[in-house]
Amino acid sequence: MIVLKFGGSSVADAPRLQAAARIVRRRLAGSAVNGAVVVSALGGVTDRLLAMAANVLGGGDPAEAARESAALRVHHLEIGAQVATDDDRPALAATVEALCDGLEAAVRDCESGSDTAGRSTEALVDRVVCHGELLSTRLLAAALRAEGLPAEACDARPLVSTDRSFQAAIVDLERTLEAIATHFAHLGPGAPLQVVTGFLGSSPDGETTTLGRSGSDLTASLVGAALDAERIEIWTDVPGVMTADPRRVEDALPIPRLSYEEMLELSHFGAKVVYPPTVTPARRHGIPLLVRSTLDPEHPGTLIDDDGEVADRARGTAVTGISSIDDVHLMLLVGDNLVGTPGVAARLFDALAACGASAILISQASSEHSICFAVEPGVSEAARRAVDAEFQAEIEAGSVRPIRVERDQSILAVVGDGMRDRPGIAGRVFGILGRRGVNVRAVAQGSSERNISMVVARADEGRAVRWIHREFFHGAASGRLAVYVLGVGGVGSALLRQLDAERDALARQGIDLQLRGLASSRFMHLQPRRGRSLDAGAASDPEGWRSTLERSGEAADLDRLLEHLGETAAGGGRTVLVDVTANGSMAAVYHRALAAGAAVASANKLPFAGPLKDFRAFRPSSAQNVFHEATVGAGLPVLHTADMLLGAGDRIDSISGVFSGTLAYLTGKLGAGSVWSEAVREAHGLGYTEPDPRDDLGGLDVARKLLILARICGCDLDLEDIEVDDLADLPLETWWKRLAEADVSMAARFADAASSGLELAYLAELDTTGDSAKARVGLRAVPSDHPVAGMPASDNMFVFSSQRYRERPLVVQGPGAGTDLTAGGVFADILRAWAERGSAP
Repeated sequence: MIVLKFGGSSVADAPRLQAAARIVRRRLAGSAVNGAVVVSALGGVTDRLLAMAANVLGGGDPAEAARESAALRVHHLEIGAQVATDDDRPALAATVEALCDGLEAAVRDCESGSDTAGRSTEALVDRVVCHGELLSTRLLAAALRAEGLPAEACDARPLVSTDRSFQAAIVDLERTLEAIATHFAHLGPGAPLQVVTGFLGSSPDGETTTLGRSGSDLTASLVGAALDAERIEIWTDVPGVMTADPRRVEDALPIPRLSYEEMLELSHFGAKVVYPPTVTPARRHGIPLLVRSTLDPEHPGTLIDDDGEVADRARGTAVTGISSIDDVHLMLLVGDNLVGTPGVAARLFDALAACGASAILISQASSEHSICFAVEPGVSEAARRAVDAEFQAEIEAGSVRPIRVERDQSILAVVGDGMRDRPGIAGRVFGILGRRGVNVRAVAQGSSERNISMVVARADEGRAVRWIHREFFHGAASGRLAVYVLGVGGVGSALLRQLDAERDALARQGIDLQLRGLASSRFMHLQPRRGRSLDAGAASDPEGWRSTLERSGEAADLDRLLEHLGETAAGGGRTVLVDVTANGSMAAVYHRALAAGAAVASANKLPFAGPLKDFRAFRPSSAQNVFHEATVGAGLPVLHTADMLLGAGDRIDSISGVFSGTLAYLTGKLGAGSVWSEAVREAHGLGYTEPDPRDDLGGLDVARKLLILARICGCDLDLEDIEVDDLADLPLETWWKRLAEADVSMAARFADAASSGLELAYLAELDTTGDSAKARVGLRAVPSDHPVAGMPASDNMFVFSSQRYRERPLVVQGPGAGTDLTAGGVFADILRAWAERGSAP
């Protein structure tokens, strides 16, 4: 005997009802005697019924309720017509019509707030809401009959006995189990399969009650216990109980097996896959619960039973899962009179019980000076008044303070049978939260060591859950390299092509390269939650991703992109923010990305050549999280060389050379006789210049590179400290128009140098040996034996003179201009970020 329960999302429409019917037929081997089915209302219907009842009871427009009732009637009739056979359809339609008539009558009773029987408001709501399950059982039974399996709806209200706590009724287990067993015993061997209404019961005087949200799970457990079922299967829209809420943790994993106690702990603190009271009847009768997905019926799901030791071995981890309650109020009772006074806790909790408030979490200092507890926001004010009234005498005497309420708090619970007698688990939990700046307000842990619960600020809940999950389930995503690219111009598009071309090669090395986000200054694409990676090679038109973003991207929103990046970073692996923009305000973005646990790979000089405080903030983390080789040498290992020299104890006395492939190209062309204006336009067309060529020709781009190197060497320089020979000092539009006016003078400068046996080169020079560093950039005449003389056009050269490389300076030389080269340098930094991920904080 198997009991199968289907939640609302599993029977949301006709195709899902039919899929559920096929699952039942397959699981019961086509025989009605092999089981029973419990079903919730169709997806979304309970919410609609509750809203309709609340609206009418609150004095809303009856016409609106009438329209909603009519819409629900049409909704169920249309689905019935799709799932029933031709022969079955008329009778099913008549039953649906009759139930909808009953729904409308129940709504009319709500209009005055009471009915002829004098029912309470809560009882009236239950009379409305029950119609969701009364209708869904008829539809699923019809779908089962269409699959060739005899089935009929079974109203659970005569079977499930409860108290009069309408909307959250307490079940009388003994009477209920006996009634269910008797009902099934009287069916006989040829009876149709029973499709039982979940969620519903009846009070001692026969009034309809409901068992609380998700109460259909409890109904299934009651049926299973009464029939001594082999197992109870709960079919939902997720592949089992997850290691965390997949809406908060993208890389949450299905848990193959867990104990009843673990399930109770997880569900109490927010895991909504299984309704907490469901566990009790199943556990008492030793019946396993199996949680499976109607969307993926081949997935094995999660087995919940009493063999926690086997479950722990199967998982291979001490922690089973992390759950959380989003919004609680933390209440603090403090006073000298609490110390050593018997009965204080009893008085506190009696006061809470009297006002209908339940403490979700309780924590008390060993000094007995304070007790704090968490409650739901809706009862906190009543709880505050009740506790203050209970301790009024002590408050007036000054020995106890009025209770303090802290709002906007959340509870996190780390759960696992394997945590027992295993040192270090709490240390890891609080260690990761401390390193990530999450403050813990209260802590509770029972002697079973199965659950460590803590209260944090509500604003920290999501990232706290993600970081704890990463700490204990990091291996699941350890091979993921998630990339977010800001900038889709020449370098950005080249980088995307390179990422796409190397994806398979990286996969063979165990690196799962994923493009998770992409943004220009106006548009962006983000990978959907739990969706596939963006296709880095998807843009096929000449404009590349820039055009694609303009056609189909959403408005750029850096706040949302960084939130998305933070969620990805917390999921494991390595996440890298790539900046290939020329945006001068990116320093703040870097700080946020780093705080979220991501690395930064940048070709943007501005954050590193801007305020010195930003440079100092980034560089101490460079070995772990900030990589910006491409800001100076494009694809050449210039910064790496400086870091290695300094890291090995060497002292760099000077750095000089040609730092601009663009200017090297131009000086080479002019030395060979080309015309200045023609050479500039050619270099711009080839992508050798910055978007604004004046950054190159005005010496500003070279000055920024020299400034970054100077700062790495420990020189506290700013951009204005560098002497710059400006070759472009006009507004951009005017400069382009008057560019040819410099042709004659530039030709003359090169001719004069050549007549003296010299060459002109645009040199960058840094001298660190004096009392203060000196830096300058500009056109200089150099002899033929100078290292930069005769350099190939578009090459860069960096000459390092140090204590160890004084007589023969260390030279780094190679091509330094072009989008592919710069993109290659950024790609190399991305891979460095991956390689050094283990040292990240």
